Amino acid sequence: MKECKNCGAKIDDLYCSICGQKDINILETKEFFKDFFSDVLDFDSRFYKSIKYLIFNPGFLTTEYWLGKKVKYIPPIKLILITSFIYFIILPYVLDTSETFFENTDFSQEKLDLMNTRLALAELFIEKYLVVLFSPLIALLFKVLYKTKRLFYIHHIIGLLHWCSFDFIVATFFSSISYFFSQYADIFDYFSISLTFGYLFLMMKNIYNESLLKTITKFFVVLLFIILIITLLIVLFVLINSI
Repeated sequence: MKECKNCGAKIDDLYCSICGQKDINILETKEFFKDFFSDVLDFDSRFYKSIKYLIFNPGFLTTEYWLGKKVKYIPPIKLILITSFIYFIILPYVLDTSETFFENTDFSQEKLDLMNTRLALAELFIEKYLVVLFSPLIALLFKVLYKTKRLFYIHHIIGLLHWCSFDFIVATFFSSISYFFSQYADIFDYFSISLTFGYLFLMMKNIYNESLLKTITKFFVVLLFIILIITLLIVLFVLINSI
């Protein structure tokens, strides 16, 4: 009987029953690359599958995760880390720096440009990470709105993380297009916001499975709550920077 190279336990199969490691000689070139590409392709298949369902089937990933089907898809936290990372990597290259927040002759033009760029980045950062940072609070609202569903608090957190991931994908797509077609930037912004909140509505309808009227009512409650938080934070940020 062989010993597991990882934990030293006795094994009589391809995988160790204690730690789960596969019994292969990783120092062999063939096995090394086979193991490497197996992990990469497995991640890619899960990633593309998760992205496909996330974009084209609102609420499906959330429902699957609620049912405990986790292995086939990227976990919600990892998914939002990936999508937000991609968004903020490309953002500095496609950011519209023509918007002016500060006009003060006490500063040089270079200083003003830097301040305006930083504030533009900060505004987008607040808008995009707001729901992520305040998801525990928003989840409480969902918990109240859907108390008859007898769902755990974490159920609503998972749904919000999936929605935030979709938001980052949409923002990445439309920000990239706006860079090449800047004359239509306002229209793209409108489509981006409409698509994101339209997705939230469909997601709420699909995962909570309530009537259309109830879903519309609860959707507007959530929408007003999010708008209120965004407005308060942006006003607070501007006031702090103007001091």
